[in-house]
Amino acid sequence: MKNVYFLSDAHLGSRAIAHGRTQERRLVNFLDSIKHNAAAVYLLGDIFDFWYEFKLVVPKGYTR
Repeated sequence: MKNVYFLSDAHLGSRAIAHGRTQERRLVNFLDSIKHNAAAVYLLGDIFDFWYEFKLVVPKGYTR
């Protein structure tokens, strides 16, 4: 039987987290490690730390 995973509040891209890129790599590595044993991965809450006003404003510093 495969597992179901829930992930929330990762806040990827947050400028408040000094080691943000390290956190991103750790998350990708985790997802890579479960991919064969996961029935589903549900992403909840603030996965990305990104403020926007849909179709109107993208603040400077939030694009790559």
